[in-house]
Amino acid sequence: MSHVPSWPEIRAATASDRGRQRHENQDACVLIPEQRLFILSDGMGGQNAGAVASRAVVSVLPRLVEQKLGNRQHLSDEEVLQKLKEAATELNIGLHEEAATSPALHGMGATVVLAMLYGCCVAHIMHLGDSRGYLFRERHLRQLTQDHTVAAVLVRLQEITLEDARALPELQRLSRYVGMEGAARPDVQTVQMKAGDRILLCSDGLTRMLSDDE
Repeated sequence: MSHVPSWPEIRAATASDRGRQRHENQDACVLIPEQRLFILSDGMGGQNAGAVASRAVVSVLPRLVEQKLGNRQHLSDEEVLQKLKEAATELNIGLHEEAATSPALHGMGATVVLAMLYGCCVAHIMHLGDSRGYLFRERHLRQLTQDHTVAAVLVRLQEITLEDARALPELQRLSRYVGMEGAARPDVQTVQMKAGDRILLCSDGLTRMLSDDE
């Protein structure tokens, strides 16, 4: 078996704030350096038990990823991405079924964005919803993910502009998320990394308040 080069030094940190509009912080995140796994989730605003949903995502998803991947050294990038899809699909089904067990949990859901580092130097990204992944390289910030919202779909179809999307909050409704009915269909991708690169995982609590330049 060929030797898989190891990553250089990896540093990770988290920060979160409740903000001024809600009485609770529905963001949740987990850093698991030994698995090179980093996950952020945001409970769906306006839905019941959003905080419960986001906490469930960051507590259950790492276990599902570990179960699906097993010994990653024998998997290709495409196989890893497929396993991440399977983990997210299973998580979605479980959360949707859990929401049906109690009126207090009805309609709960959450976004998720995940980064998993492998070999030297690859990052696998998976997401559902409007929590985002960015790559910061050589003083340039590039958005890696595309929001799963009605507005984002209309912008890609060139039916509205980004300015229109920001001015119409009703179009920010999520089209895909963890806990939804039916197939969740997460997006996945592989990103080639360089020394000095940074990955930013963030919820819409950041991206709705600040532009990419800010």
